[in-house]
Amino acid sequence: MIIRQQASKKRVVPGALALPGGHVEPGETSEGALWRELKEELGIAPLEVRYVCTLLHRSAEFRKLHYFAVPRWEGTVENHEAASLRWVPLRP
Repeated sequence: MIIRQQASKKRVVPGALALPGGHVEPGETSEGALWRELKEELGIAPLEVRYVCTLLHRSAEFRKLHYFAVPRWEGTVENHEAASLRWVPLRP
């Protein structure tokens, strides 16, 4: 699993650890946002996508967060936006 450290200049929770992702743009599906965000943030394109869950998250306002697993992708993971990236192995 890849986690990213937010840049220190971010408005919301600078330096926090987070999963790659972002907002769903108007007219975009959650899966479409996943593809776009992975390309923008990591430079990869999913080859396989598995829906995990949707959770309601309370921050400044309530937001729905959609989680997906991406077991296979095309391209090399690159850091395009975060202060740093970390690979954290999933253990059963």
